[in-house]
Amino acid sequence: MSPPQRRKAMAHNRGRTKPERALASGLWRRGFRYFTHAGYRSLTGLRLRGQPDIVFPRKRLVVFVDGCFWHGCAECDKRPEQSGAFWAEKIQANQQRDLRTTAELESAGWRVLRVPEHAVRTKASLAQTIDSLTPLIRATPGNGQAIREFILQRKPDAAATPYTAVSLFSGAGLSDLGYQMAGFHFCVQVELDSCRAEVGAENFPYSKWLTADVQLATAEIIKEYRKASSRRLDLLTATPPCQGMSTSNPSRGKRRTPQADALEDKNKLLLAIVPVALALQPRIIVIENVRQILTLEVENEGGKKTIIDVLRKELRDYYIYKKVVNMADYGIPQIRKRAIIVAAHKNEPWVDSLSDANGDYLPKLTHTEHQTDGLQPWLSVREWLESMEYPPLDASCPEKARGEHLLHYVPAYGADRYAQVSQIPEHLGGSAYANDQCPLCRHTPVPMGAILCPECNGVMRNRPYVQNGGSPYLIKGFNSSYRRMHSNRPAYTITTNTSHVGSDFKIHPWENRVLSPLECADLQTVPRFYDWTAAQEKGRRYLVRNLVGEALPPYFTYLHGRLLAGLLSASEGAPTSSSLPLQYPAP
Repeated sequence: MSPPQRRKAMAHNRGRTKPERALASGLWRRGFRYFTHAGYRSLTGLRLRGQPDIVFPRKRLVVFVDGCFWHGCAECDKRPEQSGAFWAEKIQANQQRDLRTTAELESAGWRVLRVPEHAVRTKASLAQTIDSLTPLIRATPGNGQAIREFILQRKPDAAATPYTAVSLFSGAGLSDLGYQMAGFHFCVQVELDSCRAEVGAENFPYSKWLTADVQLATAEIIKEYRKASSRRLDLLTATPPCQGMSTSNPSRGKRRTPQADALEDKNKLLLAIVPVALALQPRIIVIENVRQILTLEVENEGGKKTIIDVLRKELRDYYIYKKVVNMADYGIPQIRKRAIIVAAHKNEPWVDSLSDANGDYLPKLTHTEHQTDGLQPWLSVREWLESMEYPPLDASCPEKARGEHLLHYVPAYGADRYAQVSQIPEHLGGSAYANDQCPLCRHTPVPMGAILCPECNGVMRNRPYVQNGGSPYLIKGFNSSYRRMHSNRPAYTITTNTSHVGSDFKIHPWENRVLSPLECADLQTVPRFYDWTAAQEKGRRYLVRNLVGEALPPYFTYLHGRLLAGLLSASEGAPTSSSLPLQYPAP
């Protein structure tokens, strides 16, 4: 064939080869279910480099069947007699491309297997190859599998749980959910906001929900608990509001303004647990808040004391431990640093085994930023989103901005906002402020910080801007605003503002939109069986994002609850936590 004829023939060669079909059929007959690359791309909208022949998305595993001639199989060493130099160069280029493809897939978290054509050529060799592939395919699931199983499990049947719990500042009970799944029955939950309490009550039907101010409801909380149980309270949880200390509040209570004074009053809400704890004497108290709580000073007895010191003074019968934890260190694909305060009653026989230094009142870490000491590397947001196989969305119009799932939707944008988002390079954590091509004359690069193109004097509408008195100005924002998430790191903290591109790292790593409420809930590890119906009614759809952003991930509270249940059961001579009946994946 002439060179044009050869190019035309190769361009039409898009079918699956006989060796590919042989391996695919053999695996299917063995019970393995997979996607072809075309099927994977059709379902997810994602293209994998090299277009693997077989894709196992949940295992993060791809398989290539390499032709022995085209990929230079050393065992077969098949070379044409004519045009030796041409084919040697061609095959060498293929081998170099194979190396680049494998490296890119592995850097994105995929395992790559390459099967030579001769390994599936006969029935005997095919059977032997599938035998050798079987343990690799069935190997321990990829990073994040335990959390996926936790999220996607079916709603468990109502069952008696061995320990009692009371929750203060409950929100809609998302943080409580993990403790309940670990064996704690919530008898009383207290939330001031009626909308949040209504959502929570739908999901905790056996708990008494009080729509009340914790500071004013001590007597009612005690009464309701004693009506529900004659048992000494096992667990008291509290997740008070944190506006005065949140990183979203630049002053964090430092400036003396009416707003700062009001926020300082909210900071003191944590101390509202003291009268409840003194009355019910819970065996364990768990408090969660932003990490600034550990150094926060409040007015106490005419002076300034840290809130931790005030707790130690008021709760003299408890040892108090504290630590800042990062949810990414537990395999959760999100950088979320929170302070966990654990108070253990001094009369518990196991209390002497705990220490602040060892952190043995918290679950053991399973992940770290860089793989070391037997820990897995952090789960990246790219690996997580791809493994969950969300249908793609696009903010260019309302029709493309909504999926079939009730919570899988995003805001649709006008032309300027869509240009700002769509022109940010994918995967690299880039910002709309760095979009450098003029949308009118295509001049590039337009200098950073400019709102007008130096070539045509047109407005850089693909950068965040506003019209002020008829003149355009760049919006003043933080370095993290109008910015994509970086694909190769965990997501940044899921907040209540996940629908706003001007908030911290809220733009999808590669699609032109923010994350959907479903994706945010999954990143927060909220089980899919959680009922959001009450949050979708009466114009309350904002509630889903708010409640998700406020919560401590249920997967973490589940792990913590298992540890606490083990401590409590050991002191009662009951089975340890590892032998308690499990309805959920073991940590």
